[in-house]
Amino acid sequence: MLLFMAVEYILLLRVDALYGGCRPIRWIIRCLYFVEVTCMIVGISVSAHGFLFDARCGVTDTPSTAVIFGVVTPVFQTLLFALTFYKFAQAVKEGWGRTPLTVLLMRDGTWAFFIIEALLAANGILNFVTDYPYSSLMFCWLLSGFSFV
Repeated sequence: MLLFMAVEYILLLRVDALYGGCRPIRWIIRCLYFVEVTCMIVGISVSAHGFLFDARCGVTDTPSTAVIFGVVTPVFQTLLFALTFYKFAQAVKEGWGRTPLTVLLMRDGTWAFFIIEALLAANGILNFVTDYPYSSLMFCWLLSGFSFV
């Protein structure tokens, strides 16, 4: 949970810097970050008792309430990506599109967004769509992806 929060906060700070500390943007993304963290805490708290484990401590069944965790993060990530993309499009329009910092922020923001989204989608599909008993192993990849991003 702390890893997710740290990555999300760093991405939030990047967007905040892109907008030059614009108060409305700062207020909106920080409030939404607080909502995301609150939803993740509630989602984990509500669903923690519903996980079923085998003799090797592998998760064999995931409660449906765990979907809260998998829905809130992609929504916030999409917002951060949209804000980054908007600022990049604005920079391109104003002739700053080839500036190394602008390109770097867009490039890194894009691959971070797609890595996180792909891992969250794969985790959700394995946990809630398939009936594979060890689908929770994807969560390890999710943690690895977040540590890489």
